[in-house]
Amino acid sequence: MLRIATRVALAALLVCSTALSLPLYAQVTAITVETIEVHDGIVGNSDLTGMTTYRLYAQLTDSADFVGAVYGSAEEPIDISTTTSFFQHPAGGSFGTDLNGFFLNILPDLNYDSWLTIGLDLSPSGANEEGISSLGIIAEQAAFEAGENFLLNSEIGGSWFVLPGSDNGVAGADQQVLLAQVTTSGLLSGQLNLQCFLGGNPFDEQLATFEFGAGAPGCTAEDACNYDSEANSDDGSCWFAPDGYSCELECLEDADGDGVCDPYEVAGCEDPASCNFAEGVTDPVECIYAVSGYDCAGACLADADGDGVCDPFEVAGCTDAEACNYAAAATDEDDSCTYPAPAYDCAGECNNDTDGDGICDELEFPGCTDENADNFFPAATDDDGSCYTSGCMDPAACDFNPLADTAAECTYPEAGYDCDGVCLVDEDGDGVCDSFEVLGCTDPLAENFNPDATEDNGACIVLPPSYCGEGTVWDAEAGQCVSDGSGDGGIGGYGGACFGDFDADGQRGTSDLLMWLGVYGYACD
Repeated sequence: MLRIATRVALAALLVCSTALSLPLYAQVTAITVETIEVHDGIVGNSDLTGMTTYRLYAQLTDSADFVGAVYGSAEEPIDISTTTSFFQHPAGGSFGTDLNGFFLNILPDLNYDSWLTIGLDLSPSGANEEGISSLGIIAEQAAFEAGENFLLNSEIGGSWFVLPGSDNGVAGADQQVLLAQVTTSGLLSGQLNLQCFLGGNPFDEQLATFEFGAGAPGCTAEDACNYDSEANSDDGSCWFAPDGYSCELECLEDADGDGVCDPYEVAGCEDPASCNFAEGVTDPVECIYAVSGYDCAGACLADADGDGVCDPFEVAGCTDAEACNYAAAATDEDDSCTYPAPAYDCAGECNNDTDGDGICDELEFPGCTDENADNFFPAATDDDGSCYTSGCMDPAACDFNPLADTAAECTYPEAGYDCDGVCLVDEDGDGVCDSFEVLGCTDPLAENFNPDATEDNGACIVLPPSYCGEGTVWDAEAGQCVSDGSGDGGIGGYGGACFGDFDADGQRGTSDLLMWLGVYGYACD
């Protein structure tokens, strides 16, 4: 026999709403049909050829969820149907809890009996497990035990159930509760109505209706080419037309009629050197080529400095916008930038020149700019009002300074003279001011010669010729004694026996000196 342990999860249709609002964290979501065994021969004493054994499960979302009952009525029937009949073993019962595990070992076909349950597939064995109770389904049970469909649609209705607190209805780790097992060779379908207590809370009830089906394998995908509207379980046989093709493998769209469906057309250039080259081109288009120096992605073929400007297009120059020779088109700095001197612009003009003197404000140097001032500062460019001029402020003084604003000592002329040292009065023009003239004999040979006299008073006493000594004679023209040529006296000699006694009076006195001075500087005959 071929044993299959594949669960077929059927899309469940929720028919009725819950009695209470459903919390999102726990609820019953579907009835699933699991294929237990596909039979191909005799099992025990029963020929199960062509039959399949299924189990029906309630799928929940929390391990504590509890299924308490399966119920039905005229408005919400219970329907477990097959297109043939259900296998019922003579030793079996209506409920899974009617089975004894001992007999399953000696009657292998009893394992595939058809029965109803909540949670258990054998008689209860745990402390909190209990048998299945039922109400109002006696006739339906009898028909089911005879291999017929189980259909409960009476006005009174009925159910099979377990009481809250039993372990039978708890979802557990796999979050599912067993509801029935059936074996049939026909197509299985039906509907079950469930009473659930979410999270096991008897005050949080959910009533839900689900349809199910199995036994008619085929493709259930409506958009598949081999969709089977009669199938109620997908057998994985669905196949779909490739994109752009119909199920007959004809193009859905072929605008150019070249036999290649539009989704599979390959547009491109057939030149491998182009940017839009494509292999297997079916629709040739104009070729596109990269710009010189660039690749097809627009990236530089060569960019040594990584600045995004291709090397062939680099422009060397000054890239500093603050420089005088800034080049807006430059992409590579060549260290050629020049800058204005401090306080000047690139044209050599002052950035600031408040007084318009051609010297930038930042370079102005305050100080005294008056060349006549005592504190004149040659380096000063802006007069700061500190100039001062000291000097004589007396107009009568020789050094009177009309520009002086600070008094200094004055210089005055000597009495009788002007500031140039010229006599105020000098009638005889001898260079001696009249007020300083000294009257007296100015003749050095005169007896009354006055060396301090500046103005001769005409009273000189001149010695007579006899005054001359031996060896001298009086020279009237010269007005003095001169040598007589004998060489032994007088001024021309040595003054006789007494050297230097030119007047031969036996004394070397003032007159002798004056006589000598009188001829001093004259050449001898």
